[in-house]
Amino acid sequence: MRGMGMGCEHMNGVLALIALALGYIVCLLAKKEKDLLKTAGYAIGIAIIVISSVIIIGKVLWTAKMCVKMCPMKQSSMLMPPETALPKK
Repeated sequence: MRGMGMGCEHMNGVLALIALALGYIVCLLAKKEKDLLKTAGYAIGIAIIVISSVIIIGKVLWTAKMCVKMCPMKQSSMLMPPETALPKK
């Protein structure tokens, strides 16, 4: 997959978005059914949506956390006290 420009880490996010859409479609299809099948369809659809949302939000937070750790500007400013960050004239 690397040769195509999309790494494995991005593919997991795409799969989570597809699962989110699938949960929505299951809920739409459940709307047309009756009684127990309707309830089961809503339960399955909502479960898929919740799990996909948690994965997507976790992925966003994890990526943000990793970017903060890797940012050279953030690291250099954290290492130096504010008074020594700029040279004195």
